[in-house]
Amino acid sequence: MNYKKFLYVKIINQKTIYYKYSNKSLLLILESNNLFVENNCRSGYCGLCKATLLSGRIKYLKKKIIGYTSKNEILLCSCKATSNLVIKI
Repeated sequence: MNYKKFLYVKIINQKTIYYKYSNKSLLLILESNNLFVENNCRSGYCGLCKATLLSGRIKYLKKKIIGYTSKNEILLCSCKATSNLVIKI
């Protein structure tokens, strides 16, 4: 039997969200769990949806991301989790 992987995203000072692994962006996962993050373009250009990745692994949905990020910063609109995550928004 093929079991889908379940992951969690722990948001520091907020809550932990458990969900079934998918190709949805982290921004969509958070919004579908009633956690709204400031955003504008939803495509990696504006950088408003930046978060700090404290632990875990992500994969960007596109190869070229335009929005500026520093070390350990991710763009929630443009990536998906590949492991359990701890982030700070």
